[in-house]
Amino acid sequence: MSSVKPDRSAQDAARTAALLEEHELFCAEVADGLHTLAQPLTILRSAIAMLARANDDGIDGRRYVEMSMRQIERTCQLFSSVQELLSAKMVPADLEPINIGQLMTRIADDCSHSLHERDIKLAAIYPTSLGNILGDLQRTEKAISAMLETAISISSAGDVVKVDASPSDGFLEISIESTCRLDNTLKSFDRLNLSLARTYILSQQGQYQFTEEPFRISLALPALQPESEASETICYAACID
Repeated sequence: MSSVKPDRSAQDAARTAALLEEHELFCAEVADGLHTLAQPLTILRSAIAMLARANDDGIDGRRYVEMSMRQIERTCQLFSSVQELLSAKMVPADLEPINIGQLMTRIADDCSHSLHERDIKLAAIYPTSLGNILGDLQRTEKAISAMLETAISISSAGDVVKVDASPSDGFLEISIESTCRLDNTLKSFDRLNLSLARTYILSQQGQYQFTEEPFRISLALPALQPESEASETICYAACID
């Protein structure tokens, strides 16, 4: 019995340390999100100040009205993302079977306009039947959408965004990467989006990894379909011009 206690104690200590590290990272992500809000609010304050002087100085105020509207919209989006970040941490996920293949196809269709507009190609390679995963449908959709939108936002004309999905050790892993150049760095809004995606996935007992150079994001959620069955399906490849 005595030989087991040190091992259990070490496991408890490691678990506590991991939870503390995760909590500190989450607090840092919330702080970064609130800091991101400062930029549009600063621009909005300046625009309103210039608008107040427009008549006296003979300045066309329409420019500052449009600028104010854009910054108000951006502030609302950022504030909503911070709210969702806190909610995803505090409210338990609603787990259910999800047809991940259908979900990914719908997300890709939603992004087709952005891809075409910016002359970016989407290459998706995954089994024709991915089966189901166990997850929260809304959170999973928002996480994958945020990952894909971020990959598109840092890509340039002629780049390719690659999406891959495959079973791995009882999970279904989805990865998104871009052939973008290294000078296309992430903006603060992109980082907030990825923080939200990460929190959504971890709230479902999933796994999340991100590397910036080269740009690659991956998530993994518990698979309900046996891996042997999924491996027998053929691969589907799509490329949207």
